[in-house]
Parts: sequence; structure tokens; C-alpha cells
Amino acid sequence: EVNDKLEFQKQYLGYWIDSPLDVYRCAGDRTIANAKKEDNNDPIIEGIIVETQEAKTKTKKDYLKVWVTDGIQKALVFCWDTELRNQDLNFIKEGLGVAIPVAYDDKRGTFVLARYKTIRKLVLRTHKSVGLLVEDEESE
Repeated sequence: EVNDKLEFQKQYLGYWIDSPLDVYRCAGDRTIANAKKEDNNDPIIEGIIVETQEAKTKTKKDYLKVWVTDGIQKALVFCWDTELRNQDLNFIKEGLGVAIPVAYDDKRGTFVLARYKTIRKLVLRTHKSVGLLVEDEESE
């Protein structure tokens, strides 16, 4: 499986030879760097979830920290309680390719899941460079 090959590369080499995003259909310009630009009206990060952590605010509301990589950079995205209620939590799992609509907080240098938006699972595509044939799948 593609995820096994990528995990092997990361574990034994310390980095990926193949981009984890190579197995997904991506727009190509939905990077972390582009999402930080002020002139980006509706920024979206397409990337792989590398870590998640559940947490609580000072007022005991649930939220989720999601670390995502676009193959070049890694970013933290805060998903607050009000936005988590509108999400399919099956799409917020480590190793899964996702498109996350975000808002960038320049003061804190972090992202938050954009209000009233949903996280989408990226669609797999056929790609020979990762050494496996991955059939195209339609997103749910």
C-alpha cells in the first residue's frame, strides 16, 4: 500500500522520497505558503494530516489541533468546537489527504479552520512514481 511505502521512507530515511501528495489529485497551488498570503481570499491547504490532538479550551470546550504537511512545510490548524460540529470526523485522521479551508492569523502564525466550511478528503489518483497503481476514487 502507498501509505506503507511512505511510512517506510519516513521511518528509515527520515524523509519522504515521494511526496505524500503524489497519490492524490491536487490543485497544486493550495500550499501552506499560499494560504498565508494576504491577497488569498479563500485559502485552502491541501495536505496530509500528520498528527491530531484533542484539547479543551479554558472554558472546557473541545477543540482539535491538526498538523498538516503540503510536502514542503508543516502547519498547525486549530479546529474549534463550533466548526468541529459541522465536520465528518472520519476525514480528520493521520495519514489522510485533505483539503482544509483556513483563515491565517498573522499575529500568532497559525491557521484556524475557516468558519462555516468543511474539510474534504482528497481524491486518490493513479500515480506510477510511488511504485503502486492507485485507482481513482471519487470523494464522498
